[in-house]
Amino acid sequence: IDKQFTVGLSNCDTPLKTGDMAGLFVTGQTLGGNPNIFNSTGTNTGIMLSKSSTPDTYITAGQKLSLATAGTTPAASDFNTQSLSLQAGLASTSTTPDIGSVSAPILFSFAYN
Repeated sequence: IDKQFTVGLSNCDTPLKTGDMAGLFVTGQTLGGNPNIFNSTGTNTGIMLSKSSTPDTYITAGQKLSLATAGTTPAASDFNTQSLSLQAGLASTSTTPDIGSVSAPILFSFAYN
């Protein structure tokens, strides 16, 4: 079962120039050899993220997600209220998942250009 959620921007200043980009860096501990299964407990089960618009393309740790691009006449509204719809779900590296307790702290950091 996937859980949908939204990450968005608010209170942004006007971009400095046309074409400037706002995005999010996604970071968190992952399972060894699986940069897209977030887990900090060491079990074989973790959390996978994807954009709701591309549910079969999974987000990896360290990936930058684009949110918005400044227009021809940059304005704060180019970035303000822009958002990404994401979904999270459980995944395992094994056919016998260890679903006990899964901890997967994931950090979304603002990225400009």
